[in-house]
Amino acid sequence: MGRLPPALRANLPAADIAAAHRSPLFISTLTTGTALAMGTLMGPDGADALMAGILDQPTIPGIVSLGWWAAVTLVPFKLRKVLHRGHPRTTAPTPTVASHPALATEADLIAQAWGHHISHPKTGTHRGQVLTVTTVTPTRWAASSPPPPAPRSP
Repeated sequence: MGRLPPALRANLPAADIAAAHRSPLFISTLTTGTALAMGTLMGPDGADALMAGILDQPTIPGIVSLGWWAAVTLVPFKLRKVLHRGHPRTTAPTPTVASHPALATEADLIAQAWGHHISHPKTGTHRGQVLTVTTVTPTRWAASSPPPPAPRSP
């Protein structure tokens, strides 16, 4: 129901899963409560009306039954989005220095990839931007680029 404090959610390893289950669990609680109320207040006839009342459409129990069946059907549909495994993504192998003997370092590979994707003269998002790689470690890298030229005044 979204009642976990943000500090606790930040430290939970599966906070995204808990957030994704909010609406399916809420709908499931509503459908269970409706079934419990119908069974308690009306006895076995109430439970039967909830299950098969959809067949008697112009009545109030028929409309309640239709809503209950719609909500019960919605829970697995929403859980499908939560529990979807997805297709394994195939990515191109990351180039290494060993696979490109002409390139001397990992920094050269990073700068080359930057040139192909970011600063490409025709398709890049920052055309012609020059990247200077300053630090390369096995898990991260750092670089800088000169600021864009100031616009000329007319």
